[in-house]
Amino acid sequence: MPLPLEGWCAETWTAALTKRPGAVSRYVSQARKKVLSDDYTFLVVWEKIGKSVPGDPQKKVNHHDLHLDKLYDWGESKPAL
Repeated sequence: MPLPLEGWCAETWTAALTKRPGAVSRYVSQARKKVLSDDYTFLVVWEKIGKSVPGDPQKKVNHHDLHLDKLYDWGESKPAL
């Protein structure tokens, strides 16, 4: 679990919120933007694909065997693979 930044001089998030509410708010907002970015979500899906492939990671895999439809709920429309 991430801890408050060292420069905030707080051991817990509760203490950080008491001492530096604005800094904590900016930190959480920036972290949220990063997590919701296309780059991050791409890496998460890539990791799931890697873990779903049995055997040697060097092995060539048919993309139909990866069951990409199960990694993400595409709703009504699915993108063309």
